[in-house]
Amino acid sequence: MAKLIKNEARACPKRFTPKAESLLTKSVTAEGKGRIAAQACTDQMIADDLKWTDFISPAGKTGKSTSTPELHKALKDAILKGLGANAVKLTRLPVKSLSEADKATKDANNKLIGRKMGAQLKAIRLRTDDVYRASQSKAKTKAPQQPKTGDKVVDEANALSLKAIKKETDLQNWHVNNLGQITAIEIGKLRSKIIDLLKVPHTPVEPNH
Repeated sequence: MAKLIKNEARACPKRFTPKAESLLTKSVTAEGKGRIAAQACTDQMIADDLKWTDFISPAGKTGKSTSTPELHKALKDAILKGLGANAVKLTRLPVKSLSEADKATKDANNKLIGRKMGAQLKAIRLRTDDVYRASQSKAKTKAPQQPKTGDKVVDEANALSLKAIKKETDLQNWHVNNLGQITAIEIGKLRSKIIDLLKVPHTPVEPNH
């Protein structure tokens, strides 16, 4: 029996290094731990009677905030701590003293805090606001809307559909004039079926004759 030779073409490329493999595994583990931590956080906040409206800035104009300036700052500070000591340090330093790189990092951190505040707001609201939860569920299951006219693909499909209907109408007229065996009612039914078949904008059907 011939000795099997390793097929190098099927070997894992060396560019997927052991270090990258280890970090990929750790990232998945971290994501899993992060989801568990986020769930525990939401559970505790609801148990403590924190409201989703507490995550809305009291300085906003919506009038929906139930937060105080102190509470809103405390919530953002807790998120900031999660970004690490460097993020906390950058926040305390005057903008004029920062390098361009640090300014960019500080701006990115502020955006992350904003997104986390919004995410926590939504997490609590989904658990405590029945109307909102129902609206979100309905939005996910809503049927996709038909593309509006003006879309090139849709316009081309409509043109083909009209062309197909005209051909079918011409055929019906020929039958009436030459055979006299198709009644007006039968023609109407046939035309209705054809139109129904041609209603799908991306799959125009052209009859074969």
